Amino acid sequence: MLQRTHNETSPWTVVDADNKQDARLHVISDLLARLTYTNKDESVLLPGNKIIKPYNSHDKTITKNH
Repeated sequence: MLQRTHNETSPWTVVDADNKQDARLHVISDLLARLTYTNKDESVLLPGNKIIKPYNSHDKTITKNH
């Protein structure tokens, strides 16, 4: 499903959710980083995000069961 529906207009994003609290915080931070809004404070956004990454059809860690 991911490979069939992933495109530039509506890309899939992968969230490593081993720790739900960290995953949720990183999703919120990622969303805020992508938006443009008044008084945006880049210093509070989480740096070097390894929990959230763009979907890669060649990534073998994403299986049909996920």
